[in-house]
Amino acid sequence: MYVDREHALVTADAVRGLRTWVTPDHAHDGVRADAAVSDRLLPMASGKA
Repeated sequence: MYVDREHALVTADAVRGLRTWVTPDHAHDGVRADAAVSDRLLPMASGKA
């Protein structure tokens, strides 16, 4: 499913406490394609990044 980036960012901005990570380095399937994505997201989810 495609979601326009600007629409996604506006929606994310409306969610209190939500942090975004915007990067041109990875496609939507970055979690499966590159372990660096998990290395970044897991600390963000636990509040350590």
